[in-house]
Amino acid sequence: MICVFEGPNGAGKSTLIAELVVRRSTPSVVIHNGPSTTPLDDYTGQLRQALADSREGISTFIDRFNFGEQVYPVLYGREGLIDEVQDELIVQIGASLGVHWFVLCPPVKRLAEGLSAKAETYDFLILAKERDRFIEVAEHHQKRWPSNVHIYYVDHPVEHLVKSVENVMKYARPAR
Repeated sequence: MICVFEGPNGAGKSTLIAELVVRRSTPSVVIHNGPSTTPLDDYTGQLRQALADSREGISTFIDRFNFGEQVYPVLYGREGLIDEVQDELIVQIGASLGVHWFVLCPPVKRLAEGLSAKAETYDFLILAKERDRFIEVAEHHQKRWPSNVHIYYVDHPVEHLVKSVENVMKYARPAR
């Protein structure tokens, strides 16, 4: 199974992945953050490797992947590493392979608490804009791939999120 976790800083992606890995009885690989210099090749390369691992019974959990490239450049006025067409292609390829995106977008107050717990500074207004943009990107992809893009808008306890992800993993078709 290949699972991608997206969402703003402080949403609980890393915490959720850590809990999933602990609970799994099968081997797991965790990949943090997205590509760096050759974005499209990096994304497709990570998917190819995750697919090969999946065929060997290894679950892959990716902490941040492609959605952020449609969020942060828009908010901060920088050029993205991938454009919207490439982003669509990544999701199309991933969804056709059985990849699932879990997008965590809890209320801004929860994001602020998550960042404070890590002693990171934040601006409430920027957190709100990041959250809203992640929701916009996720809802866009969910329209085309409703079985592969899962959005969590509220602040669920980690245990609830773990069970939800495990249910998707249990009933989803294996990566091809």
